[in-house]
Amino acid sequence: MIAGASSAPPKHPELSDPLLIGHVLSVADDLGFLTEPTMRQLTALGGVTALDLGTCEKIDQLWRDLIVDSIHALKVRDRREKACIRKWDPHAPDNGRVRNQNTFGITELMDYFRGFVEYESALYASETHYRDHVTHALRVWLIGAYILTHDSKVDDLDIGFTRVSPTERWAMWTLVSLCHDLGYPLEKTHKLNDAMNSMLAHFGNISTSQYHYAFQAQHHRLIETALDVISSKAVGLGNGKFTTRIQAKYLSKFAHSLEEFQHGVVSVLVLLKTLVYFLETDYDHSQSGLKREDARQFHIRREILRAIASHTCTDIYHLEMNNLSFLLILADELQEWGRPAFRQLKLGRVGGLQAGVTINANDLKKGVFEATVRYEPGAIDEKDVRRRFCEFGKLMRAAIEDNNRRISFKWTVLSDRKYVFVYDSNKEPFQELTYLIDGKTTDLYAESDEG
Repeated sequence: MIAGASSAPPKHPELSDPLLIGHVLSVADDLGFLTEPTMRQLTALGGVTALDLGTCEKIDQLWRDLIVDSIHALKVRDRREKACIRKWDPHAPDNGRVRNQNTFGITELMDYFRGFVEYESALYASETHYRDHVTHALRVWLIGAYILTHDSKVDDLDIGFTRVSPTERWAMWTLVSLCHDLGYPLEKTHKLNDAMNSMLAHFGNISTSQYHYAFQAQHHRLIETALDVISSKAVGLGNGKFTTRIQAKYLSKFAHSLEEFQHGVVSVLVLLKTLVYFLETDYDHSQSGLKREDARQFHIRREILRAIASHTCTDIYHLEMNNLSFLLILADELQEWGRPAFRQLKLGRVGGLQAGVTINANDLKKGVFEATVRYEPGAIDEKDVRRRFCEFGKLMRAAIEDNNRRISFKWTVLSDRKYVFVYDSNKEPFQELTYLIDGKTTDLYAESDEG
């Protein structure tokens, strides 16, 4: 070491599995809902250099147990239930009570999840990489926990309803992050069908009905319930009671998302179909009114499901960063390393990191976020960058009440060239967004040279 050099870790280190796992272990008491068995599993993962194939069984178990811990933490804070614990201590004997996962619907969800895993092996045509979305979901959870305990705080999240405790917020984030991609296989199948039809069209009139799927009549009530819940809000009636009211713009946007089989809203259907916790969502169809705790519990469930549905629905614009929906989008986009694209699999380029990720600034409450993503040379091109930046641009587009938007957002991509996306709400209308390539301002929405 050079004389006088500091041995302190860098203020903004590149994210890695050991860094994230170590950080979550260091703040585990702040999360307040992780049981001792779950902590032991996290501690065991803390010794690995990467969440890879050798840790798959541990990750599957951890994924399930984190969901069980989350639902349990939410239920023991439901004042309507006998199990309610007013003063929660994660290390107290109460935390060790039997939590039958079958009563939560976890067994049915795990059966679906195992089918997901098997299907993914067919998608990648390589059995050795079929666990991609298992590690991805856990990494998204870890990144969100890192963001919420590294300059930002879980209390910074605007949940939209009073008296939602920090532990409930952590449990909500856990369910959002671990379950956000459950509908991915159905979306992917829909896209494969389109590609199949396009190819077979060259052969003339060939029936392709065997490749298609559609929701049946018996699913319509489930779909209506899902759309109603994620498109509604709880409002006070002025007499100590609340009711649920549809927000029309959310309903039309989420309905459009479902028409496109976007996996966010399909994931909501999976959760409503499998987890009893979401089947028990209160909804005031008769407009007779809900008690405050009924409304609070509706809102918690709605926030979880809406965040999941929103992360693939760019029709939903954002005025703030400090909410579960935007946090999921951030963590999902940041989670790049170790996720081989098809071209990497085809070329056998699956070893090592494909991206380095650094969070340079992070204050969700103030609307400040900056990140740098570093790719290997040739791993990404301008077309890929433009597509992703255009999605961010749509999320922060000109919209109703955007005069109240307070966002300073910067995303840098380093590869063969340097791409920078900047959004600054302090600038004049239609001038908030700047896109630079190698330091030169460029039109984000123009066609790239690479088509």
